[in-house]
Amino acid sequence: MAIQLTEELKASDVLARFLSQESGVAQTLKKGDIFLYEIGGNIGERCLDDDTYMMDLHQLNPNAEWVIKSKRR
Repeated sequence: MAIQLTEELKASDVLARFLSQESGVAQTLKKGDIFLYEIGGNIGERCLDDDTYMMDLHQLNPNAEWVIKSKRR
């Protein structure tokens, strides 16, 4: 899934776009089941807050990957 970074794009927007896909595992999930994680770069791994601005995050940690997965308990 490719997403265009904009000044206004938040982590919650990325998850909403993923959940709106009409194929695959996205149809069986709902908000609250999945979270967006930042992995690598200058951190190990962290779950992003829904209000995280993705452009700002990219500027702070350009080498990180963003991964959608369920939250660890």
